[in-house]
Amino acid sequence: MAASKSRSAENLEALPPDYKPGENEVICVRGRVSQKHPGNIKLREIVVGQYLKRYTECASKFEKSLMVTEIVQHMKDRSTVGAFVRKIGDRWYKAPEQLAREKVGQLLRNLNPEKYKSSNKAKKAKRQADEYLYDEGVDHMMGQLGYTDISKRVGELTANAKTDDDFQAAFNAANSELLNQLKKNTPKNDDETNDKKPPPNPDFPPGR
Repeated sequence: MAASKSRSAENLEALPPDYKPGENEVICVRGRVSQKHPGNIKLREIVVGQYLKRYTECASKFEKSLMVTEIVQHMKDRSTVGAFVRKIGDRWYKAPEQLAREKVGQLLRNLNPEKYKSSNKAKKAKRQADEYLYDEGVDHMMGQLGYTDISKRVGELTANAKTDDDFQAAFNAANSELLNQLKKNTPKNDDETNDKKPPPNPDFPPGR
């Protein structure tokens, strides 16, 4: 374990042994500790107040990348130690540039309302698919037909969906595929044939 920690920190700039992250430093770890840290809270406030609206209006990944660069630099200008830090073992280090960019990029994506809208629609489509399988009792037949996970298929079809109509159309397409496969692969039940009423006998019309 010690060797692993050493390799992780060997290319990083160590901060003084008594260093503790302040309100101008962002802790680059996941979890509640970082979420409650004053520096991470300040980063969220800055992103929401100054950058989020512009980020949602970016027309390309290049523009979004420039936005990430701008935010990282903004935080560095506020700090005397580099703004983004991480802890390895008992020592704090300056986080590498790539980790800082990932931290900011993830925050932007999480705060982006359009991202949540799409995510909720995808979850709704998946839930509809799961409920369909359960209600219709066709999960076993799906496995036999090779459609082991219609919700996965819905996910594939909704990958590029942007509007409510797109998501509904994707679900309908997956549903249609399933029904077509069931029709093609489900053998006719002899009982169904036997249950059919025979044609009426002209010599004995109904009601006599």
